[in-house]
Amino acid sequence: IYVLITHWEVLLPAIQFSYSEFKVGLFMNSDTEHTQFLANILNKKFYSRYTFSPIVFLTNEEAFEQFSQFDLILTNISTTKEFEFPVICIDLYPSKQDIAKLNHMYDELCLGI
Repeated sequence: IYVLITHWEVLLPAIQFSYSEFKVGLFMNSDTEHTQFLANILNKKFYSRYTFSPIVFLTNEEAFEQFSQFDLILTNISTTKEFEFPVICIDLYPSKQDIAKLNHMYDELCLGI
């Protein structure tokens, strides 16, 4: 494998970007800096599978308009209301179980393509 990856220069990028990539909106009840910090960490952890972006809005209408631009919403606000888009509830500081939820959701999103 080492010889293939080091001598076949386009192989590694082809493998890395052969996965489907989904857009995830981060909707947290914390400050903007913490949400951006979390997005940066998750973008590194789920490189080329998910792209995490904070959701910033002033009204409910703006929020739902932005929610519709993402494949998945990640939040720390628990709700029983059903939305037309997938929502995952995690802690402000994601645990191993939260990471497992994201991995499971990735598989489900890929099946829906």
